[in-house]
Amino acid sequence: MRIAAVLLLLLTSCATAPTTTAPVPLTPEWEAIPSGILEVLCRRLTSDAIGSGGGAVGIVSRTQPLITSSSLDSLQNAYFGRGNAGRTAEALSAAERMLPVQVGQGSCAWRAVESVDPNRYADIMIAELSSPIPNPYERREAGLFARVSLGGRDASWYWIPLERKGDVWAPGHIRPLDLTDR
Repeated sequence: MRIAAVLLLLLTSCATAPTTTAPVPLTPEWEAIPSGILEVLCRRLTSDAIGSGGGAVGIVSRTQPLITSSSLDSLQNAYFGRGNAGRTAEALSAAERMLPVQVGQGSCAWRAVESVDPNRYADIMIAELSSPIPNPYERREAGLFARVSLGGRDASWYWIPLERKGDVWAPGHIRPLDLTDR
C-alpha cells in the first residue's frame, strides 16, 4: 500500500508541468519617466539650494544620452565597486531607450523644455534625466542619471537609485556625483 502511494505521488509530480517564472527585469519597464522621480529630484535640488528661489526649473521633456564612460566612472567611484562587464553592457544598451518625462504638480515649478539651449535658457536651471539603467556596481539596483545646469553650463550630476519592491520601483537616496561637465 505504501509503495503504491509513493508511486502515485512520484507519477503525479512528474506529470505536472514545472512552474516557470518570468525573468525579473533589471530596470523599470516604464513607458515614461513618472513625475514622482521629478519630485524626489526636486527635494534634493531644494536641499542643495538649486532652484529654490521660487522660479521655474526647466526639465528636458525626453530622456537624454547621459550615460557615458565618464558618468559610469563617477558612478563606480560613488559605489566603491568594480564593474561587471555584462551589467555595464546592459546599462549601455538600456541607455539607448528614449522616454518622455512626465511633469506633474509638485514642490518645484517644473517647466518642460525641448532641449538645453544656452541661447534661449541661459538664465534658468535645467534638469536632464537619462533612461533607467541597471547599476553595474550594485546588483539589486537600477537608476537614472540627472544633470542639472544653468542653461547648459556648470552642471551638477546626480544618481537617482531605484530599488524594486514587488512590482514597483521606488527611488532611494539621491547621490551627488563627482563629474566634470560633459
